[in-house]
Amino acid sequence: KKPISARLGDVVKNGDLITTQANGKALLITKSGDQFYAASSSSLKFEPSPPNNSKLSLFYGKLRTIFSSTDKDRKLQVKSGTAVMGVRGTDFSVDHDDKAKATEVTVVRGAIDMANDKKPAAVVNSGETAKSDGKSTQVAKAAEEQFSKIKGISNIAKPAQDALPADMMSGLNGIETKAAESSTKDIKKYVPGFDPGKLGIPAGNLDSINNAAMDLLTKALPAVPGMDKLKGGAPNLQDA
Repeated sequence: KKPISARLGDVVKNGDLITTQANGKALLITKSGDQFYAASSSSLKFEPSPPNNSKLSLFYGKLRTIFSSTDKDRKLQVKSGTAVMGVRGTDFSVDHDDKAKATEVTVVRGAIDMANDKKPAAVVNSGETAKSDGKSTQVAKAAEEQFSKIKGISNIAKPAQDALPADMMSGLNGIETKAAESSTKDIKKYVPGFDPGKLGIPAGNLDSINNAAMDLLTKALPAVPGMDKLKGGAPNLQDA
């Protein structure tokens, strides 16, 4: 299948391979409100899967995923070269270095199960980082630098409102507004009283909402020396 350059508003289907260049990022939003931020120099694919049981492969690079937990029957599995992450509703990032055969996961809110071929799944909770080399998984408290990296992934420049025909831009804005509402509802489970308006965040500003919640959840986390020395251890886009 011949690669094409993606444009604002393009529809992504199951089986499509998405690759970002060294100077590019991508934000994928489903009609369910789930969000997938692909960092520069990343490659991923949404695999064909039955409804409510979605799969995503990250071949290399970094990805921030915000998967809605409002429907408990929905599941997401994210697979890298060295680990498989089971998700029911959470905000987390995955960083896979295919050359080093290493995967790092950091959870902002919620929890995931992280497994590999050799060991049973390890639970990674809010504020924790896990590393896997495919043979073992190590979980530790996340350091501030982990969350700074996640912010870098999810800062996406906003398009001009005339970048698309009015009807297409209206539809795109509607999807982003729904995603912002979904994120806000989920954030309130962890930060009661969370109100983007009181924080000066414009209505529907998705990136600012997610990063403000991260600040509130992690501002008290101390730096953890030696985190860089740790070793070893999708939605169904038919509705997009």
